[in-house]
Amino acid sequence: MYRQYSINLAERIRKEVEQYNFGDVNKVVKCTVSMGVSSYPCPDVKNIEDLINKADRALYNAKAEGRNRVGII
Repeated sequence: MYRQYSINLAERIRKEVEQYNFGDVNKVVKCTVSMGVSSYPCPDVKNIEDLINKADRALYNAKAEGRNRVGII
């Protein structure tokens, strides 16, 4: 339940950032974001360090797949 909610939230944030025009009327800057998602409870997450490491690996996977993605492990 929490895992799917986290994935959906990350994807919504990613899409909002992608569509947002940063800057002002004279100069618009487009940005993208990659995120790594992990959740708890999960069988291989026993402490906060495991949770952070899992999210970090998911982020690197997202970047390796082409950026502007949500990575999940």
